[in-house]
Amino acid sequence: MLRVRGDFKKLSALVRDLNNPDAILNASARAARDELIRKIKRGYATQRDPYGQPWTKKLAKDGRKTLTGPSRDLREGWKATRVDKDGVELTAERKAIFHQEPIKRRRRKDGESLVRMQVPDESRGLPQEWARDLGKAIADVLGKKIGS
Repeated sequence: MLRVRGDFKKLSALVRDLNNPDAILNASARAARDELIRKIKRGYATQRDPYGQPWTKKLAKDGRKTLTGPSRDLREGWKATRVDKDGVELTAERKAIFHQEPIKRRRRKDGESLVRMQVPDESRGLPQEWARDLGKAIADVLGKKIGS
C-alpha cells in the first residue's frame, strides 16, 4: 500500500499555475515593472545613471538636486504602459529623452552635455546590479507560485 502525504491544496495550485503559464509570466512582468520603477527612482535619489556614473551637475547652485523642482515631472513621469506575458513597456514624460540620449543641440551654456541617463542604454546592456535585482524579483514571484 502506498500512502502520500502533503499539502494537496498547494499541489493543486501548482498544477493550475503550470497549466496557465500566462499567469506566471504576467506576475513576473508585474514584479519586473515594480523593480524597474524602484531602480529609476533610486537614480533620482542618488543622482546617478544606471551604470553608477554621477549625473551632470546643474548650473544653478540653489541647493536642490538635479532634475527636481519643476523637473519633477521627469521623476514622476515613468509609467508602465504595458505589463503582460510578453514583458514590460515603460514610457516617460516627453522631456526625459533630452536627458537620456546625447543630442548635439542640447548642451548647456558651458558646453556640458545635458545627458542624465535614467534607464539603461540598449547599446551598453543591462547593468549587473539591475540584472541581479530584476532576476531576484522574478525569482521571488516564481518561488511563491511554485512554493519553494
